[in-house]
Amino acid sequence: MSDNRKFNLNFSDFYKISVGDIVECQIRNITFSRVFVKIEKETRPASIYIGELTNQKVANINDFEYNGMKIHIGQKLIAKVIRIDEKIGIQLSLKGVK
Repeated sequence: MSDNRKFNLNFSDFYKISVGDIVECQIRNITFSRVFVKIEKETRPASIYIGELTNQKVANINDFEYNGMKIHIGQKLIAKVIRIDEKIGIQLSLKGVK
């Protein structure tokens, strides 16, 4: 017996990000108040607000250091998913990662 059903499988259906997940991301852009990142296999935009970089006050985002280096485009970070909003995208935090 032949089965002619077609399956539309999309890899992104199997890669679901949830609040609380720890993800690796790469910096794509840095603004005065936010770091925009790309999460591998994720199509939604993702970012880290300046207040989520550390528990201490960050006066200038360009002076913030991650693993002993000032943040820069192309740098990889490990962050925690703190919010998923269909309009804004995925909000991440560095201070939530231990």
